[in-house]
Amino acid sequence: MLHKKTQGAYYNQAHNRRSGYSHYIKGFSLILSGYLLACLDVKPLVFETARELVNSKQHPRPVGDVRWYPCPDINNPKIECGNIVVPLDYFDPSAGTATIALGKYRADPSVRRGSIFLNPGGPGGPGVRLATQAGPYLVATRLGPYYDLIGFDPRGIGQTVPSAACFKSLAEMDEFYRNTEMDEFYRNTVFELGYAQPPNTTASSYAADALVAQQRAFDDIVAQQRQALVLFETQAKLCTKNMPNGGAALNYMGTASVVRDIAFMTDVFDGKGAKINYWGGSYGSILGATLFNMMADRMGKGMIEAIANPADWVDKHSHEWMDGWIQDADEAYRWFLNSCAKAGEAGCALAKGNISAEAIEQKVGRFIDQLYAAPMPSINTIVPAYLTSGTVRTKLYDAMEAPYRWPTFARDLEDAIGGNPAPLLNKILPDPSRDRFDHANLARYAVTCIDSLPFNKSDPSTFPTPEHLARRIVARVNSTSKYFGGSPGLTDIDGGCQFWPVDGVERYAGPWNRTLANPVMVISSSVDP
Repeated sequence: MLHKKTQGAYYNQAHNRRSGYSHYIKGFSLILSGYLLACLDVKPLVFETARELVNSKQHPRPVGDVRWYPCPDINNPKIECGNIVVPLDYFDPSAGTATIALGKYRADPSVRRGSIFLNPGGPGGPGVRLATQAGPYLVATRLGPYYDLIGFDPRGIGQTVPSAACFKSLAEMDEFYRNTEMDEFYRNTVFELGYAQPPNTTASSYAADALVAQQRAFDDIVAQQRQALVLFETQAKLCTKNMPNGGAALNYMGTASVVRDIAFMTDVFDGKGAKINYWGGSYGSILGATLFNMMADRMGKGMIEAIANPADWVDKHSHEWMDGWIQDADEAYRWFLNSCAKAGEAGCALAKGNISAEAIEQKVGRFIDQLYAAPMPSINTIVPAYLTSGTVRTKLYDAMEAPYRWPTFARDLEDAIGGNPAPLLNKILPDPSRDRFDHANLARYAVTCIDSLPFNKSDPSTFPTPEHLARRIVARVNSTSKYFGGSPGLTDIDGGCQFWPVDGVERYAGPWNRTLANPVMVISSSVDP
């Protein structure tokens, strides 16, 4: 369902239901080889978008204007970077324009059939790199020379303007996430370290000592959730304070607006009313499902993978999504444990001594519990740091989402168990050379807080309390995932949308069963957690 201003624009809907991490590429792990993913450049591509934004204030560009230029540091005539001017609001021209950053791997002009739009996931994953760096591989091994591969940074993300730049600077964001006292040494918020799952979260005994331990575990979870809520609220206030017009541009960063951008770009690149071709993974499957249903009669070729449930995405609050996402996490973890044991020490470092899967599970579990009681310090890292149970649990889940990472992660985790956490920490700590556009914005929140089930912001009594969130986590540990149920953020921290300063101008909430002009392919890994 759409916001009331969109009724009848593309098709009829009944009523408006709106009341008011470097790791994004993992969604394509099924199709892109681990070698390719490992080699994708994570350094920023410096485009002309910022310069053109300044010039556009003096010489406004018309909607639909496209500019292509050579990509920095890429010497391949088939690869181009660029941008396109699109309406900020497709139903209100007075709202202004957005400038979408583009990357293209060009088709062979003699056999060109159109464009395929790519999305790597997130939300927050910049798509430009997917086309410019993975394009040659995709053409050579999967797609052939028939289509322009168009990667784009969706609204609020990467080089696209406007962005969700809620912090004045990268340094301000670094300082905020390290801790609430702004101490430059300790990084001790749940956003930095991950949520810690106490060892006594599960209800294994009703003896007095066990009940006391369980109450302490619950109290610890409450404390973590209390801190998270304060961080969410502070972030939202920063957006209101630091972005122009109180963050008004955030209204235009939802998935439905991105769908309209894809349709608009197809019209420009392939002709008015041309069929839309799309390939996306992880959050890209949400974007794809929304595209397929909003633009059902225009769909050409489509494929989505690493599937997330689009109905849950819009029918639930974002802090509730993890309930469904980790339903198979424990089963996937056991698969990795068995595979590790089968590979032996030579193929999986955690199987040192060629121990069994059960022994590996016990070793990792003991280590995580030890870290919960006493984090492990390290001075031989990028900056002095310490390893926590929440961090290990999060990276363990992350490795399962992208199996090509497992051998390296297993080696780093075995080193940490042996007393050397530096290799693992060095892959987690902020890299001074990282892309500031990925780091210095809140693009994920800009999307999820428009797409997810809205809160009644006029009634704070309806907001989830730390105790409510803690009870939900304990229930998830006992009923869904004993390994990962207590780490609600894992690789993506969601929640806090009750504090978000805008509700968005458009939100799609179904239906999800529209008849498409052409069938699409849906695939997923057999061990996707």
